[in-house]
Amino acid sequence: MSRMRHGVIWSRIGGQPMKMGDLVLTELEAGFTYTRDWLAAGLPGLCLLGDSAIWGETTVSYPVSERIPVFPRLLSLIPGRSPRNLQRRHYLDLLRRQDGREPPPGIDTEWRLLLLGGAWRYWSHRCVCVNGQ
Repeated sequence: MSRMRHGVIWSRIGGQPMKMGDLVLTELEAGFTYTRDWLAAGLPGLCLLGDSAIWGETTVSYPVSERIPVFPRLLSLIPGRSPRNLQRRHYLDLLRRQDGREPPPGIDTEWRLLLLGGAWRYWSHRCVCVNGQ
């Protein structure tokens, strides 16, 4: 059975921090579900194609691959795989120190890089926080 990873997306687009939804990642797919409170507030969605008015309470899932290891809208929060990418090298150094070994290639490392790189990012006027396990 594949391991499930859970993350929470928070935003301050409404003025106060509010949980936008839950992100679940498995070896096969990534899914995102808005919270009922977010939907009731009528706030904008995660992205244009992820409009909360369209998705509602339905979990939207995408297949996971080596090329797109997480929910597509969050892909930009993972530092690129170029060996010259300073941010990725720095984050991998942090993981090495935490684990005492080289982080293995694959979805677990990409997930951990998302949590490091996506802890606080700004998308236009939205402040988004990704945290999880």
